[in-house]
Amino acid sequence: MKPWREWREEILMDDPGDDIIAQLLPDAPGEYLLLGGRPGIGKTNLVLYLAFCLAIGNPFYGLDVKPCKVGYLAFEGSKRKLNERLEKVTRSFPDPVDNLLVEVATPYRLLKAKTGKHFIDTILGLKVVIIDPLRYFAPYAEVKDAANFISEFKQILKAAGVVGVINHHVRKRDRRYRIRPENFIDELKGATDFVDSAQSVLLLEKGLQPRDKKGRLREVSEDDRVLYFVKTKDAIDELKPLELRFNRETLIFERIEE
Repeated sequence: MKPWREWREEILMDDPGDDIIAQLLPDAPGEYLLLGGRPGIGKTNLVLYLAFCLAIGNPFYGLDVKPCKVGYLAFEGSKRKLNERLEKVTRSFPDPVDNLLVEVATPYRLLKAKTGKHFIDTILGLKVVIIDPLRYFAPYAEVKDAANFISEFKQILKAAGVVGVINHHVRKRDRRYRIRPENFIDELKGATDFVDSAQSVLLLEKGLQPRDKKGRLREVSEDDRVLYFVKTKDAIDELKPLELRFNRETLIFERIEE
């Protein structure tokens, strides 16, 4: 340990770095962002949009993004179906060239030495890796197993110079039931350590019930969603929920302008 003033001087001399996603994800290897939501809500479409934003430096719903090399590591779905999605999304962006890398992998657990080395080899050279979904990659049901995974995951990310994005499920519920941001940690599937250790946590949920000009409630469109910023460690401003509408032609959640 060092006297505070000496320690403070060293900190102030360090390069503060830039956020990869302003207020959401720092350029700090070992950190990760977690996106949660019920099955079928559209999390994969959202992280594919995020992947393109990262690859070309396109703002993520108004938040500045630093262009970087991003890898999308999928553990479910076919290669053909994923390519069809990517073909649609890419029409809305410039060509990411070599900044977007993709792999559909056979599920494996990270905690074994052999798979740990394989994961390191997979992510070397990236700035961000997107894991979709977590359930095939990590043991998350038991607190001890989840804690061990998170420790190993963050160490590997840091050693490789990579930042993570994790796509994770909440428990299955009646579709009429909406998950509130303040209750998200209780709804997450598995141990709560994944939220506690995350730099930022986002929740994608079905749309809010709108009202007409007379204040009467109207039906919710099946394509409407709300993106909640449940946890943002380094956010300077309060990040308010975003109302989004899914465009089935582009596979992008577009912001609903007030």
